Amino acid sequence: MPELLFVTAVGQPQQDQGVVRRQIRRQAMSKAAAKRRERGGYGQINKLQYPASVVAPVGSDDSEQQKPCWAPRIPQSPSSTGYERLRIRYGVDLLDLSALTNFHVSQATWSYLDHLPRHAEASAALDAATRCVAARMREFLIYPERLTSHDTLRLYSCALQALQEELGDPSACLSPEALCATQVLGLYELLKVSNVNAWNQHSAGASTLVKLRGPAQYETDFEKSLFLSQIGQIYHEALGQQRACFLEAPEWQAVLDCMVTRHNPFGDRGSFVMRLWKTIIPLPRYIAQVLGALQGDDEHNDHSPERLQLPYLLEGFYNASMTLLEEIRDQDLPCHRHEPQHEDDKPLEARGLLLTAVAIVSRLRFALCPARADLERDAQAAARNILLVNKEVISIHPRAELYMAMKVQVAQTIRVTEQIWLTGDWAGLQRMPSQVLLDWFRLIGWRV
Repeated sequence: MPELLFVTAVGQPQQDQGVVRRQIRRQAMSKAAAKRRERGGYGQINKLQYPASVVAPVGSDDSEQQKPCWAPRIPQSPSSTGYERLRIRYGVDLLDLSALTNFHVSQATWSYLDHLPRHAEASAALDAATRCVAARMREFLIYPERLTSHDTLRLYSCALQALQEELGDPSACLSPEALCATQVLGLYELLKVSNVNAWNQHSAGASTLVKLRGPAQYETDFEKSLFLSQIGQIYHEALGQQRACFLEAPEWQAVLDCMVTRHNPFGDRGSFVMRLWKTIIPLPRYIAQVLGALQGDDEHNDHSPERLQLPYLLEGFYNASMTLLEEIRDQDLPCHRHEPQHEDDKPLEARGLLLTAVAIVSRLRFALCPARADLERDAQAAARNILLVNKEVISIHPRAELYMAMKVQVAQTIRVTEQIWLTGDWAGLQRMPSQVLLDWFRLIGWRV
């Protein structure tokens, strides 16, 4: 490589010397070095931390601008010691599982896993649960057909023991980290593809912790995300056990109101989704009341104000659910466009949840008034629509099958038992025999 020559203002070009080179480099970098000293980062090593901000396009109605903004998927205060070493060791990032922690299955916009890097080391149970899931996630990606290794099972055993110790500590059992560790271990059961009972136990434990912590303990974003990720399980557990859901209480309804944001109404904290939950949460209580009406033989109970108002309450629930369904029909659904987008499953999932509630409440109304066969036809129509929604949402996101399973089970059992409900010998009865309703619940898989 030829040497560089410096040309002076007068005289002939002279070959550059080492001293001259150093002086030129020092002069060229003097301003940059001064600015670096002003920032306070001069001489600091790179600790592999995330940047505090990124430059991302921010669209407006008038023009496209470039403004600095917080990265949506990067935690504000990530751990540069524990969580980062975990990522390096196992080669996976638990933030990629965010889609399994909320109401929707597309882009996760509000997940407690986003806060995991900051809180993982604050609790021994959460740290152990994080390591356990990371190990299983790595195995699942590399060897999806293999059984869980002994090393991963050992980590799982350690995580369970650490969680039990933390739950036994009065000062730590109601901490958000204990609730997060319980939910993270539920993700392990999903990745392990274990039996349903193991996952249900973690889910039921998390729901119990949510209730024990009380509505006043969900103020930070981390706590709100933990609560939001558990709403669906709390609701479905109440359905499966035919008992009233504690989220009906006014203090818990206030927590739901605090979740609402002004962004996409079908988002994880969207106004429509929160209205949907507040509308359908009374359904488990109605199921319990209808069962009580069918099984009771006390004339006084039959004429009690609560029992007399029940048909009107069910009708009001049906009308409120149908109103929300009409709002969804007015949205820009995938069938209205040539190219589906990544968030198209959100209104479809909300529609599936509402249709399931409509189908169940239609059968409850029919059980209280067997003479009205039109109520059973309403249930059948809702069941057919559920199966159509399931087909459409899976075409957008195949993993939506995980979230549509219960809805599809309800729809299929309604279709299978259509003739039993329509041709039964109870047209002249005031109420349908309770055994018919209980048999349907057993087909769904609910505990009766």
